[in-house]
Amino acid sequence: MESFLGKLLKFYNLSEEDYALLTCKPSFSDIPLLNDDQSVVKAIERLKRARGVKEKVLIYGDYDTDGVMSCAIMKRALREFGIESSHYLPSRYKDGYGINIDNARKIAKAGYSLVITVDNGVSAFEALSFLKEEGIDVIVIDHHEIQEKPAVCHALVHPVTCHYGEYPISAGYLSFIFSCALLGRIDEYLATLGGISTLSDMMPLRGHNRALVRLALEFVNTYRYRQITNVIEDDEITYDSISMSLVPVINAVGRMCEDPREVSRLGAYFADDASPNSEKIALWMKSVNDDRKRQTSEAANSIDIDDSDSAIVAVTNLPEGINGLLANRILGQYGKVTAVMSPKKEDPSILVGSIRSFDGFSVVDALAKMKDLTLTSGGHKNAAGVSIRKDDLELFKKSLNELASGAKPVEKDIQFIEIDTDELTKNNFDIVNSLSPFGVSWEKPNFLLTNMLVSSFNYTRKGDRLFTKFQNGGQIFSFDLTKDSFLGREYVDLVGTLRLSTLGFKRDVQFLAEAILK
Repeated sequence: MESFLGKLLKFYNLSEEDYALLTCKPSFSDIPLLNDDQSVVKAIERLKRARGVKEKVLIYGDYDTDGVMSCAIMKRALREFGIESSHYLPSRYKDGYGINIDNARKIAKAGYSLVITVDNGVSAFEALSFLKEEGIDVIVIDHHEIQEKPAVCHALVHPVTCHYGEYPISAGYLSFIFSCALLGRIDEYLATLGGISTLSDMMPLRGHNRALVRLALEFVNTYRYRQITNVIEDDEITYDSISMSLVPVINAVGRMCEDPREVSRLGAYFADDASPNSEKIALWMKSVNDDRKRQTSEAANSIDIDDSDSAIVAVTNLPEGINGLLANRILGQYGKVTAVMSPKKEDPSILVGSIRSFDGFSVVDALAKMKDLTLTSGGHKNAAGVSIRKDDLELFKKSLNELASGAKPVEKDIQFIEIDTDELTKNNFDIVNSLSPFGVSWEKPNFLLTNMLVSSFNYTRKGDRLFTKFQNGGQIFSFDLTKDSFLGREYVDLVGTLRLSTLGFKRDVQFLAEAILK
């Protein structure tokens, strides 16, 4: 009989040697450095000059978790290097993404002589050209796609131009690698922030990305950094708690707060471990996230959805930072290309929104075909932001519906590992967990329980959820499958994943059933 580990190795096409390498203690030796890269050396030489004459230095970041982590890494590294810098995290509402010409003029007026952009800048052609004309040097540390050529700057630190690794990396990861060269050492807290940004920005969890994220989890549980434990109060911090508890809290500030001074509080919070107000700031961040969840839930319950067409276009009065979350929720519920729009606060004649789609329909391609109707647009094949004139809403709806007509999700060939209930053990869960973190390009394994006798199932008291225990301590639980799901069936095959039960002090292994295969 094939062992549980053998099944898992076959699923991932791994040898025992591969498995040993993947599960050994993470090390910084698995992370390539950029100490000798010419653009990094040039940037550091410029920072040495700034330190020598005490220049006025500004870090310009972004309002999402990757931008916040990048800003905090750079601010803390510069402080240790001997430069007390200012920082600015823009408002999604007042500034938009990236350094713009209006803020470039303010930077010049404020007397800065050196600007470091993190998680933005590579495409800020107008702003960076203006700063150069004003005699202000810019170091760009960015991972976004370079168009025909990057914006003019003193030094560009970019994964492509630096020929870094075989997988894409986050701006926070890149900022951490730059800090290693700047400080001449590896800082474990900055590595943790880089790992958090890697999770938040959905980078492929393979190779050096996986190594950094594993190190981050080790450090945060060893040192219990209070910037993180103020938000995640669990005894053990996991990959899931970072992705599902910490990252949404950080992102909520950028989604909800219009004042850039409020967004910029995050840069100082994560850069400074000695702030007496850290707990107060963490409570504020969580309250902002609670408000975000409340508004999203209320909108989802009250919004009038017309799902009669090929695409769904809804208009709300939500802050524009929530539109994408609501569009995702509607997409998941109806399975149709979804756009959620809301009036721009400064100019209600303009609608600003987000479009979400499934694999099989490219939002970017659709927006390119609707460029005459859009004021601004940009994003990825399944998610993009867009703004249109309110007067063009009906034309926009019509065009999106025509483009989405006939589009269907690409069916994914989901692979399973067939197991039986005797294999629902803590030891086997630990074997699965040893291959974490799971995410993009390294998916959590799906398991299959076959020929399960329906009459043997038990349910929660109200009969609303499947919940069955076995003698070995293993359990089957489901959020989605109810007693009614099994009507008329004698035997079923269940698809799901493994997790640890969080009820009580005992940690039993649960098969989290997600669907009936047949």
